[in-house]
Amino acid sequence: DCGYAYSKKDPEGVDARTEFTHRLSSVEVAIHNQDDREHDIFDSDDYFQFHGGMIATIKALSGKDVKGYFGDSSNPSAPKVRDIKEESLRVYRTRVVNPKWLESIKQHGYKGASEMA
Repeated sequence: DCGYAYSKKDPEGVDARTEFTHRLSSVEVAIHNQDDREHDIFDSDDYFQFHGGMIATIKALSGKDVKGYFGDSSNPSAPKVRDIKEESLRVYRTRVVNPKWLESIKQHGYKGASEMA
């Protein structure tokens, strides 16, 4: 359950849902950072569950629209931050409608098929 605080003093956790709710209601920007290019936002529903869930929770608590961003630190010397729409379009262009990617992924049999699905 979200909303418990843990410390050396309270390793079992203490109920901090009121404080957590208060903190979340004042958030204006939610960012998810990824440090590799092996996966992207379409590979797993974890992005939607975690990042999307965080955005939805903040919006529900605050009543305000929350800006969602995706951080890309796969190249530590040139990190990039994109909004969710920009990142979605980037992945769509580089994979879904990219003939070179589609042809190369076909070379990987069932694993390639799972990447296409």
